[in-house]
Amino acid sequence: MSEPSATASDGITRAGRAGLRDVIISPSMCGQHFLFAAQVGDWTWGHVSDQTGMDVLTARTDTGDPAYLAFAFIRIKGSPDVHTLGLTFGDRVAVATQSFAAGPGTVLTLHQIKLLDGTLQDSLPSIDLDSYFHAPELDTLYVENVNRWVRRSVPGTNQELCSVVPSQFRHHNMDRLPLRFSPREKIKSAQKARTLLPTRIAKDSVRLGSHTVSYTVDASRDLNGVGLVYFASYFSFADTALLAYWEKLSRPLESFLARRVIDNRMCYFSNADPGTVLSISVTGYRYPASMPDDGELIDIRITDRHTGELLALNSQHVFAR
Repeated sequence: MSEPSATASDGITRAGRAGLRDVIISPSMCGQHFLFAAQVGDWTWGHVSDQTGMDVLTARTDTGDPAYLAFAFIRIKGSPDVHTLGLTFGDRVAVATQSFAAGPGTVLTLHQIKLLDGTLQDSLPSIDLDSYFHAPELDTLYVENVNRWVRRSVPGTNQELCSVVPSQFRHHNMDRLPLRFSPREKIKSAQKARTLLPTRIAKDSVRLGSHTVSYTVDASRDLNGVGLVYFASYFSFADTALLAYWEKLSRPLESFLARRVIDNRMCYFSNADPGTVLSISVTGYRYPASMPDDGELIDIRITDRHTGELLALNSQHVFAR
């Protein structure tokens, strides 16, 4: 972080390998989790493009096929006072972003987001990994995401995407991620356990109930511009099922809208074709049993109803009003 700061043509202040943005929250990036996640995706792809010197949105394989820097994991962590659903029209925030090389074809990007009070340069320090993961501040929103390069293995379908690393993609302008922060193990463990919740927490908590809904992937709203199910759509899938679970518990709609989600994790394992029927299961726990005022844990599993294939996992730490 010793390199001099500069302002690039896109208006982002550079401090070494980190970028710092002054952002006004607009209607298109707030209100629901999928809207905010979509904005974070744009920040991520833009920053990785800037760091690597290639346009990740138009990447191609050596054989000329499209390659996609797809989301494998995303975590949005805040506090009861600062959380995604609390952002609203006109809020001014500082966003610090840094990307790290996390293995061949894998990138970890971190965002620190803070309500701006004063000048942009004084708003956020450079990203420090130990502080980011082990000593978060209550007035800051943290977004961690992992992206991997993939391509279609069969034309005309979103199933069986396979790994690929475009030859023009270079990690040399990124810091290497220390092994102790590697996301690989947590993604592998989640897939094996079919949950993002630690087993010990589920055992220590009171189970509040469960509910399963079906959802058909909608070609008119769930796909992105290249025909894949948009990564942010999975947040909409999860919250649609969460609302149904909320109603099953006879909770008022007002409490759903006023909920505070202080930790929201999504892990992606497969894409889907339009028309695919999803099975979305929701299980809620009081977290933990000995601390009834510390919110609830929501465990969500998204599968292909026909094949049973695991598509994504979501967990949410929720405070309901």
